[in-house]
Amino acid sequence: MTPSYCTTNNIGYLASPKLNKMYSKAMLPNISSILSRHLALCFVILSFYNVMQTLCQIKVSNISSCLMEHIEIHVENCW
Repeated sequence: MTPSYCTTNNIGYLASPKLNKMYSKAMLPNISSILSRHLALCFVILSFYNVMQTLCQIKVSNISSCLMEHIEIHVENCW
């Protein structure tokens, strides 16, 4: 017997509760690894952002202000 497929809000899922549960368990590691990578990247960007902000306050060079503009875009994307 083949499982039937249903759609809810354009998301397909297996109608069988057992198969749906197995699918959910299989997807959890993927979601958590994606989130952990994203959070790690945001942490690195925010750390670098803080360093660059300090350099800009000291006014080391005009390059730091240019870099700050690019980093601010990435920081906004993290939130």
